[in-house]
Amino acid sequence: AYPSSPDMLRKIANIFKKYPSNRIPSSWIAHSSLGKANVRASMLRGFIDLVFESDGKLYILDWKTNHLGNQAAAYSQSAMTQAMSQHNYYLQYCLYCIALKRHLQTRWPETPFYERFGGVFYLFIRGVEDSGDNGVFFDRPNEAFLDALDEAIMQ
Repeated sequence: AYPSSPDMLRKIANIFKKYPSNRIPSSWIAHSSLGKANVRASMLRGFIDLVFESDGKLYILDWKTNHLGNQAAAYSQSAMTQAMSQHNYYLQYCLYCIALKRHLQTRWPETPFYERFGGVFYLFIRGVEDSGDNGVFFDRPNEAFLDALDEAIMQ
């Protein structure tokens, strides 16, 4: 959980604009309510489904059961991009990254977070196949972005 202030979403929106990403569409940033919403002081909260380690790197995994269609092809990268935008999953996983970053810095302060961080998987389980990338969204937000987002949330 993160304490939030009335201008927190505006600060977060500014970070997304300042540090563009190949995986987070600029159209989502422009059309999301991040910079426009007026949130009273409260708490932002969420739950990471799974953190796992592979080859010395830590990954966040979130299971998604969204119904995007009846065939695996309905879970293409472009279809998942639409779902990620519609449900603000970009913001969600970036906040999860900050939660993991803070946890690791508390437990192992001598280890730089980004050295251990492998990225984020969102698995749209209705579309995952044995081969191909349908149903599998992956991102590893860059270090400067995560540091700036962490700082913006802390203020």
